[in-house]
Amino acid sequence: ANPNTVPWTPPSFSATDVRIAVTARDTQGGEGTTLSDAFEVDSTPPLIQGRLPAPNAVNVPRNARVQVTWSEGMAESASGAANTFALQRVSDGAWTAGTVTWSADATQMTFAAGVLLDPTTAYRVLVNATARDGSDPGNPFATTDSWQFTTGSIADTTPPTIQTVAASPTTQVAGADVSIRADVTDDIGVASVSARVVGPSFDANLTMVSDGGVAWYANRSYATPGSYSVVVWAIDGTGNAASRSAAFSISPPPIPAPTGVVVHVLGDGTIHVIWSPVAGGTIAGYNVYRGLSENGPFTKLTATPVPSSGPLFYVDREAQPGVTYYYVVTAVDVGGNESPQSTPASGGLPGTAPSQPVDYTLPILAAAGLGVAAVAVAAVVWRRKKKSA
Repeated sequence: ANPNTVPWTPPSFSATDVRIAVTARDTQGGEGTTLSDAFEVDSTPPLIQGRLPAPNAVNVPRNARVQVTWSEGMAESASGAANTFALQRVSDGAWTAGTVTWSADATQMTFAAGVLLDPTTAYRVLVNATARDGSDPGNPFATTDSWQFTTGSIADTTPPTIQTVAASPTTQVAGADVSIRADVTDDIGVASVSARVVGPSFDANLTMVSDGGVAWYANRSYATPGSYSVVVWAIDGTGNAASRSAAFSISPPPIPAPTGVVVHVLGDGTIHVIWSPVAGGTIAGYNVYRGLSENGPFTKLTATPVPSSGPLFYVDREAQPGVTYYYVVTAVDVGGNESPQSTPASGGLPGTAPSQPVDYTLPILAAAGLGVAAVAVAAVVWRRKKKSA
């Protein structure tokens, strides 16, 4: 083990890319320096951003849960301990027993009382400065916080109403964001909304964020093409839940057009078209097209794509001398999807372009007709001469 340890207390700043440079010098004056891996320094104390039931709320259901939303991930064991968080009956100071749970990102703490709260009774929520965030050793909550609410006479059994759920866009390319949005209402108050998304090699619960009013959303990207299902879950302040479904699909990312297309004219009367490979493991092959103008139209020359695993060239054996041809190349992935066409490259065999073929059909027929007529006339003349003799 390295016996050289130096304690260091970071100054009051916050950053995610901190590195430590360590320089060692030997007795001869030689030295060497190395940098540590990047790490985060967090000097920002956590803040309470949400309280449920709201401060001074009245007619709160007797089965209501107390929820605290923090500005960052918290140290769960310290911040949810009995000496940090408590629910107290105001009239006599009695503490209410219950259980504490946390959201996956440790930003939302929920307290559920073990029994129904007393009817029409004032309660006080207390959060002490012993709460701290999830850094090491943890920034403490800067102050204490407390608020009161008053219960009503009944428990709430009505779940939230999820009015709409939609994914936007419903079809997205791989690697780009899909926004899952939902409009949720509740007679008491919405505590949390989440979306379970299931698709190819993907199964995750996403925490949805309030967008003001009844709107909630969760944005993220998806790497694997295919169909995805969404189930949005809404939970109110008493634990009643509702769900509603949606779906979206992810398409393969656009295939880039090949580059580096070059045309070589060979002395054997053929034209060779070569190009650079398109990066990506899903490219199956390439198609080659030919036209008489750089703007097309282009006719496909390859009956099947040139395999991406082989030499990337195509030999045009049908080119005519004296004609300038324009060639474009496209990439084809394993699903049969084709890229846009490359920039055209041109070339042509030396020589004179063939003239347009002449249609001799009518002159030949006319000559044939004339010959027949001449024979007929000759036959008539011969017979007349024979008769006069």
